[in-house]
Amino acid sequence: MAFSPNPRKDFRELPVSERSIWSSWAALAPKTRLKVSLVVTGVALAGIFISDKLEQKLPAEDHAHTTTTKYP
Repeated sequence: MAFSPNPRKDFRELPVSERSIWSSWAALAPKTRLKVSLVVTGVALAGIFISDKLEQKLPAEDHAHTTTTKYP
């Protein structure tokens, strides 16, 4: 009997319906994981830059002096 450092069944052998999100992610090819990670990072960076540009063009209004709630 050969020594197995991980006594659990290899996650790639499990049916997809029984995998966790992490094991499904780990089952993807490394190039695919890299591509997905780069796309997610690119979308996040684009969102940051777009929101900064929008904030420069359309600054938020100051509503500090227009509140209608009065505290005792």
